[in-house]
Amino acid sequence: MSSKADGFEQAINLLSNVQHRLTELEGNHNIPFSELFDKTFMEQHTDVSSFDEFLIQGGYGTDEDAFKAIPDNEWEEYVRNNSDFNSWTDMMETAAQIYVYTRLGLK
Repeated sequence: MSSKADGFEQAINLLSNVQHRLTELEGNHNIPFSELFDKTFMEQHTDVSSFDEFLIQGGYGTDEDAFKAIPDNEWEEYVRNNSDFNSWTDMMETAAQIYVYTRLGLK
């Protein structure tokens, strides 16, 4: 049977781990889309299992230059019509939140 002291110790350890992971996340990071929009995320929010598949399904190339060349209004419409999101910003923000929570060990 665990005591209140055990629970307190577990909470302290969790907070210590989160603090350590927060330090690792500080600053700017280049996170590949394949990591940010991982298989689980894509399967939950689209009908494909990778960001590359999402691009290909839309008739887009998978390299960075091809992605940057997609007109913003066209991309916004594609995201709205082919995901659970109302905008590309919503999709990115949700993916970023999940990424951070996962890195912090909170999800």
